[in-house]
Order: sequence, then structure tokens, then C-alpha cells
Amino acid sequence: MESSETPDPQRETFAPSQRDGILYLPEGSALPTDICICSGRKATKVITKALRNPRNPKTWYSRQPCVKIGLSKKHCDDNNIGIALTLSVLVIGVAIFVAGLITLEMVSLIIGLLAILVSGFFRARGPIFSENPSADPLPIQGANQAYLQQFPELDLNLEDD
Repeated sequence: MESSETPDPQRETFAPSQRDGILYLPEGSALPTDICICSGRKATKVITKALRNPRNPKTWYSRQPCVKIGLSKKHCDDNNIGIALTLSVLVIGVAIFVAGLITLEMVSLIIGLLAILVSGFFRARGPIFSENPSADPLPIQGANQAYLQQFPELDLNLEDD
């Protein structure tokens, strides 16, 4: 087998592309993890991120498509802090909500529910998210412009003019 094989045309159709700050990831393809998706610099850690829609509460705590992304040390630390704060607010919100159920206090119920909703929104928001996690290709938002520059521009012109 030669080391300089011709590129597989079918493989190129599965390559990620970008347009207007949105990264499009076709099914069966992967993102490069050697570059931080948040800064465009060298990544130090690879994480698996579920793509959720911050505007759709049904995606906040349900099973969603996952992608592997690379993060630099700073963005990895920021992500870990965000996860810790989100889970802390969730636990506190659930505790306040349950206490409100037991004591039948409407104020506690509302505060607990509000904390749960805030936690879900922030869980869905960072560092990347998708407005439509069931689409193909999968639109991913939140990537840095320097990261996006490595991908070709998605051509949406389908007319034969």
C-alpha cells in the first residue's frame, strides 16, 4: 500500500464545515481535538460534551448527541468550575423544592424551581451548544473564530445557475 493515497471522495463529504460562525458536523464525523474549540490554541484535554439547546428545556436534562472536543487548560478549568456550580445550584434547588413540598410553602417551591431552571440553562449553554441537536449536519455554536477557520465554508447554494 502506498503512503500517498488519493483522498476518498466519500470521506470528504463527512468533513465538518462552517458558515456564519456555526460549525456543521455531519453524522459519522469527528472534530479535531488537538485544538481548543474555545480559543483556537493547542488543546491540553479532550472532553465529551453533550450538545443541548439553551432555549429548549426538554434538552437540558435529557440524553443528547455528544461530541469530543479539545480544550486548553484555561477553558478546561472554566468548564470544570461551570459544571461544579451548575450541579451545586441544581442540588440546592432540588433541596429547596422538596422542602417546599414538605412544608407546602409556595415561595420555597418557586425558588427551588427557579434554581433548577437556572441550573439547566447554564448546563445547556457552555462551552458549546446546538440550537437543533437532532439535525444532520449537526449545527454547533460557541466555537472560536480561530478554530472555525480550519474548516471550509459550507456552500448552501443549491441552484444550477
